[in-house]
Amino acid sequence: EEMRDELQSEFCCIAGQIFFSPELIFEAIEVFSRILKFGFVLFESTEDCERDATFQRRALLLERISACVHMIIQRDHFNVGSKVCKDAVRIASMDIVVELARRACTQPTEQPLLSTLEERLNGLKKWSARLCIAQELYPLHNDLKVCLEKSVVDFLTKQIFDLVVVRYPESGDIIDDLRHCMQNNAGYGRKKLVETLASEVKRRLLHIGMGTRDILQGYASAVDCLRRLDPTCVIMQHICSIIRTYVKRRPDTVRSIITYITGEKREELSEQLTKKHAAIVDEEDMIGVNDELICDEDGDQNWREWQPDPPDAIPGQSRRFRQNADVFNVGFYLWQQRFIRQEYRQLLAERLTNHGTEIHISSYATWNC
Repeated sequence: EEMRDELQSEFCCIAGQIFFSPELIFEAIEVFSRILKFGFVLFESTEDCERDATFQRRALLLERISACVHMIIQRDHFNVGSKVCKDAVRIASMDIVVELARRACTQPTEQPLLSTLEERLNGLKKWSARLCIAQELYPLHNDLKVCLEKSVVDFLTKQIFDLVVVRYPESGDIIDDLRHCMQNNAGYGRKKLVETLASEVKRRLLHIGMGTRDILQGYASAVDCLRRLDPTCVIMQHICSIIRTYVKRRPDTVRSIITYITGEKREELSEQLTKKHAAIVDEEDMIGVNDELICDEDGDQNWREWQPDPPDAIPGQSRRFRQNADVFNVGFYLWQQRFIRQEYRQLLAERLTNHGTEIHISSYATWNC
């Protein structure tokens, strides 16, 4: 009997080596990975399904798949663990993680995005234990986390215009998760995100059918959101420069800006103008300025937190101007400051004529100060 068991073991090893020859190894890995992914689908359905007849059928099928997987990966049977099982588990788990990220990004829940994905990763561990592949999955934990975060960046990049211009500030938590995923992976997807957002801004925002007021609102959302996404403000400066270049060509730009910042944003404008360091400067005036030589009251406290500019920052561009820019930094239309004062006075005169002398006096005084 011992000799029979030994011969059976040797036969299975030889059979495994023949069956999983180099000519069939890739096909075997693909088939096995599909079996594992189908097992995950069944596992998810049994976790959320009520215990009825459907649940029993799915649970029975899952048990059969588990037995099949257990038979394949056992060395006493085919001795293919190092050849097929590890690669198949890796491929299947990576594909599952990508699908989990896609669902979380396209079907948002009330919970934070990354918290939802962490819970689903825990479900992946239960699935591996159910199919007897926990030992093969454990070494992939860090790789799966990286794959998850990169997948989040990829899927959110496809929605970046809506997140930045349309849905902000409601999308603030998702922007924080996106920033976290990019920072954890050495700025992964940064270039593609900038290219996608720039293309979408030109296509959906900067066209003749969009009013100047709507463009300014999109500009304001982009400033706040992109500063939150990228504290260095390099992305913000790149995207907003595209908007500024387009808006300069519109004849109603000056009047729309003045109406916007003295209407909806009047209180915020007053707050900005009364800040000690507030200054309205043009971007061209800051070319070649060495930020390190400019005194800063908070410099002694913040020097330990200093970080260099990212690789995509424009050499010679003032970091101080970039990080202090916002919707009220109106340098992009101050190339004709005298004309702006005339335009503002005309607009104020129209409002005083239509609504009386008690309206907008405070904003006019703030502007002239």
